[in-house]
Amino acid sequence: MARDVKFGVFGNMFPPMDAALESLKRAEEEGWDFIDLPDQLMSTHPLEMLKPPVPASDPSSPTSMYSEIWFGSMEMCAAAAVLTKKPEILLAVIDPLRRSPAVMAQEMMTLQHMSGGRMTFAIGAGEQKQFEPFGEKRDKPFGRLEEAVNTWLTLWNCEGKPVSRESEFWPLKDAIFPIPLHEAGRPGLLMVGGGPRVQRLAGTLGDGWLTYLPGGSNNDNEWMAEYIDGIRKHATDAGRDASKLRFNAQVVTVLAENDDKAWELARSPTRAGSR
Repeated sequence: MARDVKFGVFGNMFPPMDAALESLKRAEEEGWDFIDLPDQLMSTHPLEMLKPPVPASDPSSPTSMYSEIWFGSMEMCAAAAVLTKKPEILLAVIDPLRRSPAVMAQEMMTLQHMSGGRMTFAIGAGEQKQFEPFGEKRDKPFGRLEEAVNTWLTLWNCEGKPVSRESEFWPLKDAIFPIPLHEAGRPGLLMVGGGPRVQRLAGTLGDGWLTYLPGGSNNDNEWMAEYIDGIRKHATDAGRDASKLRFNAQVVTVLAENDDKAWELARSPTRAGSR
């Protein structure tokens, strides 16, 4: 069965802000299908290692690479929502542990309305580097992830009426969520990670799965195929249409004039910023 394949680009998440905003408009002009604006506080690299990955002569170039500085993801998605008209806006990846699920539900639905129904969020259980250095506790991360998604769905579907729901972490008691669903429906939800729990959630609560390649599958395409088949089976068992699931990959790619230049850039990915 033929499937649509779409290609997107990371939005520029680093200063200067005017160039980052311009990069969003340029990404649309260049014809990318979606713009990905990740949620990060800090990178895993030592400071001063990742320089701005754009030529100094062209700071608004849509690079699809990142530096050690990250602007706020929700804010950049809001900017993309008003500065572009067609591309899907993908916030990949964000965790629902460091923010209240009710507040996130409001922010996410606001962005859905602001963008005209173009929002998709890829949800993971968080990284320790986003928690411990900032005084956050990463306790029962996958249980909290599942409960956060169920909280969103409950609030988004309550039709403005008081709703209650038991939860180990965030019980709702006569909660009212007055923002209506956008005519395009709720934002898209992709699950991120591995293991049986994420596999189940991707098929039963989410709209599919997102991974990072080549690392996300350990270069084992057979494992990845089996994992995707498992997601589809969970969807079918839950009475959902598995053919409507989507599967995204953040693929590390270097494009250059020839192989030698591509390998050179791959070994020093931020060299472009020094030109």
